[in-house]
Amino acid sequence: MGAPYARIGYAAREWPTRLDLVAAGLGIAVLPELAAAAVPTGVRTVHVDDPAWLGRATVAVTARDRPSEVTATVEALRHEAARLRAT
Repeated sequence: MGAPYARIGYAAREWPTRLDLVAAGLGIAVLPELAAAAVPTGVRTVHVDDPAWLGRATVAVTARDRPSEVTATVEALRHEAARLRAT
């Protein structure tokens, strides 16, 4: 059985809108590490190494009390990053 996949319920182009959705507990966002300083109160960041994006890192942003689907997505991101590091 493969890793679970998240259902995309919302999409936004602008970072403030994306981060507001995360702060409202409506999902997660992947953003450049540089943008991590701009996350709203109540949102935390999880560092994710991405060897396919050389010289940079991304951050998965999650609400404090995240639903099980968000936890599964973060775990899938961590699993894939670890798999790519091992190759």
